[in-house]
Amino acid sequence: NVIKEAGLNPVVIDVDSFALENMYEANYSIVPNESIAIVNIGAGVMSINVLKGGVTAFTRAITMGGNLFTEEMQKSLNISFKDAEALKVGGTVGDIHISAVQPVVDKVCGNIALEIKRSIDFYLGGMPGEYITKIYISGGCSKIAGLSNIIQERTGLSVETMNPFNAIEYDQRSFDPKYIEEVSPLLAVAVGLAMRKLGDR
Repeated sequence: NVIKEAGLNPVVIDVDSFALENMYEANYSIVPNESIAIVNIGAGVMSINVLKGGVTAFTRAITMGGNLFTEEMQKSLNISFKDAEALKVGGTVGDIHISAVQPVVDKVCGNIALEIKRSIDFYLGGMPGEYITKIYISGGCSKIAGLSNIIQERTGLSVETMNPFNAIEYDQRSFDPKYIEEVSPLLAVAVGLAMRKLGDR
């Protein structure tokens, strides 16, 4: 009803973890019985989705994400929300040096990596003999410098930033490839949703 009141016609409503599954299937090779993890880290929620042979086997949503970086920077550096947001994406603010920002970033990255490890350990704990070969990360937070390295260190697993346009063709005269490359990690769920159509199952 809310969607209709906004003047839109809802045709398909989906869960983000299933949208990520669809996006992965369209862009990456599915290996039978192989398990991979997709971690989509947004502003306020991080969703963890384990796919086994391309099919969702485990999902978990955790209320943490990019906002944590902003909040921690505001507290630690005593700066405004706007300045913290600028620093988060690699910008500069006044005379604040990167040496003051990096420890804050590393701390939050460590907390996110710890939650990912806990979720994977929980999944594997209930699946004797099961293992995960790789972690794919997406969402705005996946662009935070150093995050993938910290996740890799904490989990011992290879980490790759997701490209939801990996196997999707588009008109490069209408869409700048450099821009697509820059924003692609943010669009993993959107691409998965866009692949749905009326009547599919």
